[in-house]
Amino acid sequence: MTKKITLILAFLFSVGCASGLKPVEFAADTDPNAEISKLEQDVQSARSQQTDMASPKYFRMADKNLAAAKKSREKGESPKEILKEVGLGRAALNEATRIQEITRQQFTDVTMARDAAIAAGARESHPRMLNSIDGDFEDVTKDFESQAVRGKTAATFSQLSQDKRESLKREYSKLEFEALKTKHLGRAKALIDSAEKNKASTYAPKTLNAARTKYRDAEMVLSNNRTDESAIRAAVTEADQEAEKLVRVTQTARTARGLSTEEIALDIENKKEAISEAEMTSEERAQAIAEKNEQLAGVMSENQEYRRRVEFDQALAQAQKMFKPEEADVYRQGDKILIRLKSANFVSGRSEVGQNAYPVLGKVKELISEVGAEDIVVEGHTDITGSKAANMKLSKERADSVAAYLKNNTDISEELIKTEGFGFDKPLAPNNTKKGRAQNRRVDIIVTPSVVR
Repeated sequence: MTKKITLILAFLFSVGCASGLKPVEFAADTDPNAEISKLEQDVQSARSQQTDMASPKYFRMADKNLAAAKKSREKGESPKEILKEVGLGRAALNEATRIQEITRQQFTDVTMARDAAIAAGARESHPRMLNSIDGDFEDVTKDFESQAVRGKTAATFSQLSQDKRESLKREYSKLEFEALKTKHLGRAKALIDSAEKNKASTYAPKTLNAARTKYRDAEMVLSNNRTDESAIRAAVTEADQEAEKLVRVTQTARTARGLSTEEIALDIENKKEAISEAEMTSEERAQAIAEKNEQLAGVMSENQEYRRRVEFDQALAQAQKMFKPEEADVYRQGDKILIRLKSANFVSGRSEVGQNAYPVLGKVKELISEVGAEDIVVEGHTDITGSKAANMKLSKERADSVAAYLKNNTDISEELIKTEGFGFDKPLAPNNTKKGRAQNRRVDIIVTPSVVR
């Protein structure tokens, strides 16, 4: 093996030490146009065989001389001048081809990896990435040529190629994988990207996750079985189908936001009826129907939740309009409406509902009826005057007094109204002022509208 490498070096050294290539000579009656055409075809063929990568110096020389020959012809120079350029180009190309045979022995695995990337479509899908790696490869082959021409030792010659070979192989292999993904999974990725732009994460999160999983599965098959066409085709088909389903489900869910539950059900039912039984087995038909039913259930649930939110917002807005600022404050508390009575203050130490509370409690009764209240909690509160035990008792009595008024003046079932006393545990204002203590002597009424059930 050492003898073989030494002979290779001797050959390259003899080539490189010459002051210049000796041009190929032609007979006096040779047709310049024919020779230019032949050289151009051979240069193109050599490029397709990666000669430009294996011997960049001499290949570029051949390409440059070809261009010079064409320019000489355009200027109308003599056949002798034109053929001189052609002869130099032919000599350079011959040298590049001979060196290629030698460099292939050192870089066979790299050129095979590059061939695989190009076969996967890297020129079309990732030209910039290919050009970048080719640039690195060309730097290596340039060094390879120059080291050999300068007559370096076999050890240096071998180490030069070994240092870069693995890195280049990895880069070309990565490029092949990216090209394969674009070639085989480009459609699935485009569909998933489109669905994500249409807010698939909001309208169809489960289907989005399923599509992403199938896409990743196909990526894994491509990575591990690049030559197994059957496995690749099966994985890609599943990824495409799941991506197509994602687009359909997302669009259906988006459209459903403006439809009633019955309209959604009718639309999906019509689609089920349109399934061609002639094109499906009984198992496929059952699966298709199951998927549609699942889709219907999800859309109906989302539609109902949306309607519930709208109805609650309407009920809250209605409640806020009913009370003047000095009568009560109305807030949203989760899925409940909190009415904080302000014109129904209690005398310190007393729990009776005074006449000043009747107007605002009358509006509370009206609201309870309007929103179809299904649950009512009356909370009593006190200021800090007195003991904790006494205030707990007093706050419960105040809540009971308001609840009794509501029960006696509405047709609501008594079981729906509950009372709680919190004493001075939940003050609204500091208890060190008269005004603050008056605010804390209050009753809050929490109503659950029927729309949240």
